[in-house]
Amino acid sequence: AMSLVASAAKPAPKKARPGNQRQTRVVVTTTRPERRLAPGERRLLDNVVQWQAYFDETCRQPHGALVSDEFLGMTSSSRGTETCDVMCDWALRCELLSATGLGRWGDDAERNFFNAAPATVSRDFRCHCYFQVPNMVRREQPYTFSTGKTHGCRMSHNAVTKCCQGNTNRLLPEYIRFAWLRPQEGGLAAALWCPCDVSTKVGETEVRVRVRTDYPFGDTVRFVLRSDRPLELAIRYRVPGWCPDPGLKSATLKSGEPLEVVFAPPVVRRDD
Repeated sequence: AMSLVASAAKPAPKKARPGNQRQTRVVVTTTRPERRLAPGERRLLDNVVQWQAYFDETCRQPHGALVSDEFLGMTSSSRGTETCDVMCDWALRCELLSATGLGRWGDDAERNFFNAAPATVSRDFRCHCYFQVPNMVRREQPYTFSTGKTHGCRMSHNAVTKCCQGNTNRLLPEYIRFAWLRPQEGGLAAALWCPCDVSTKVGETEVRVRVRTDYPFGDTVRFVLRSDRPLELAIRYRVPGWCPDPGLKSATLKSGEPLEVVFAPPVVRRDD
């Protein structure tokens, strides 16, 4: 796992367009931004973050992914998102989470994964679509795609776009891969929520942390630390941005003692 970095990136100017047109393709297509970062080259990470701010303001759809029906475009009810770009855009957010340690990238990854990602594939994983549109109500509905290929919204057993088939099969493994990260100060960090087990060492002792949750359909996460001898493990965990007090929180797990974390949604009072 990548190490977490505590320092925050600079926010992008409200209407500024950082870099040039050539850099747009780098940001959209890469899923490994940290491999382009030389030691001390913080400006390169800042450039990626600024581009993401620009995309959020102009190109992001309600389901969390970008307008990308073969061409990048402005947010629109009649523009699509290719399945490949759902995966790549989501993975980029996960890489930024691991490179910066900022919880907002985890929130963005969740929004994409739990909304745009499920729409790319049938429940039995036998079919997938080329494009998806946020408000599509029937597959014959006309759209103004940049490619004119409105048939791409249909689920297919053998789609022409083989790249989408491969990326569909990366969605779940990549989510698991980024679920836990190792902070530079030690311990573990729970970054994305799913039922899983993670194994590591505390000194010379092998330990396993079991996580059980039905998030996002439930708001409780249960941790259990298993080890051959009594010990403690410091962890950090990401509280989602929709909670009243979001961010990275700290806790200590003790062998055999369950720890439950509840993400309480905000309460809104209305007096009609």
